[in-house]
Amino acid sequence: MEMSEAEIRCSYKYAKRPKQQIRILAQLNACNREQIEMILFGKTERKMHIKGAGDVVVDVAKLAEEYNAGLSIKQLSVKHEIPVAMVTRLLQDANVTIRGRGRRTENA
Repeated sequence: MEMSEAEIRCSYKYAKRPKQQIRILAQLNACNREQIEMILFGKTERKMHIKGAGDVVVDVAKLAEEYNAGLSIKQLSVKHEIPVAMVTRLLQDANVTIRGRGRRTENA
């Protein structure tokens, strides 16, 4: 993102048209509306449509917490019944650093 979270909140607070400002902030920061809404409103749930399953609500904060606790993306996918690619995208949108695929090594 180009702007800090404080700058985003300030810009939204003083906007003449707040709904349009969310779209503008998303464009300026090269991100999507959901990321801006997460910063502004603390919104952590996202409603997504999955083929064959319909609409699913995913708590992104819980997903990130479980990933940081050690679960793999594949394990999260199975647990929350959403595709692996969607888990990856949600974690990236939440600015979670994705671990590498290699094995963990212990420094001796």
